[in-house]
Amino acid sequence: MESTRWTVLSGLGAMGAVALASAIWPNVAAVVSGLFVTVLLVMSVVPVALAGRWIRGELAWRRELRALGPVSAEQAVAPEPVAPTLAELRESA
Repeated sequence: MESTRWTVLSGLGAMGAVALASAIWPNVAAVVSGLFVTVLLVMSVVPVALAGRWIRGELAWRRELRALGPVSAEQAVAPEPVAPTLAELRESA
């Protein structure tokens, strides 16, 4: 909501500056309108790029989860230990 308000106010300010500058000096109006278009493009491209990056990461994470395969019920309840226990180490010695 705050960014929408900021966008609207900056747009109105830029349009007012263009109107004032075009009455004074047409070249200034071209520069100000060019800056306004650049600001609008940046404000719309950056969120889209960030959203695309997040979506690609989310899809990669889901592909990774699918590649792991299903987990059996025994593994889900009591997973096997990764390291040997002390009793196993004593037996092997």
